[in-house]
Amino acid sequence: MASNFSYQLPESRLRNDIETDTSPLPDPRTFDSVHLRKNQTHYMYISAIFFICILICYIFHLILGTNETPPSDKVLQDLCGYIAHGKLYAKLGRVLGVQDNEIQRIKEEQRDDLKETAFQVLKRWRELKGTGATKSVLRQALNEIGLHNVQLKDDP
Repeated sequence: MASNFSYQLPESRLRNDIETDTSPLPDPRTFDSVHLRKNQTHYMYISAIFFICILICYIFHLILGTNETPPSDKVLQDLCGYIAHGKLYAKLGRVLGVQDNEIQRIKEEQRDDLKETAFQVLKRWRELKGTGATKSVLRQALNEIGLHNVQLKDDP
């Protein structure tokens, strides 16, 4: 039951007039299943290509990452004065994902040297998170504990 489907644009469309097209749509009963399958196949190909593009972008994102490296010891040392002064090292450590028992152990090992305790908590965070320990993560954690004005110094 194959029939040839053809539809010719009205004269107004061919002349590119700005008038509203009031011509009726083609009768759906004249639409054959071959034409419908061609459209479905066309949309499937477009969807597949779109999905592949998204997948490729995601893979590149995973491979390339953010190009941000973990903060150096110097950056962490410069920060210690701010977080040791208000005894915020424990709060910052928790926000960064360091366990309370590890923070307590570090505090006991440093015998109340607050700057060194803060430094060791930050180093522990960097060890735990690896490449996920970035300056942007540290900035966000500083904001969460209320240190909005602390600037991280860039590495040389």
